[in-house]
Amino acid sequence: MDARQAQQRLPGCAFELADIRNWQASPPQEVIYVNASLQWLTDHPQLFPHLINQLAANGVLAVQMPDNLDQPSHRLMREVDGRPQWQLWAPCGLALPPRREKY
Repeated sequence: MDARQAQQRLPGCAFELADIRNWQASPPQEVIYVNASLQWLTDHPQLFPHLINQLAANGVLAVQMPDNLDQPSHRLMREVDGRPQWQLWAPCGLALPPRREKY
């Protein structure tokens, strides 16, 4: 679903396309809800404070990240990522989220 389709389905919500690492909320947000996406990004120590700074006073940052790195799909992704022929497509390597214990 793209932003136009989302806006049609949820006319009371605002949608914008942005790089979350430098997105600036205007105005500051009451709630920022992120579901099953931040696990693909590697810069959590910088990202989370940035998102918190986009909140209004008493705003809430709600984040859900699956802890499924041991699932077959993720094991296969790591295996494929390690193969030389895929380095052209994923030169930075597969971004794996930090384990729960890090937080």
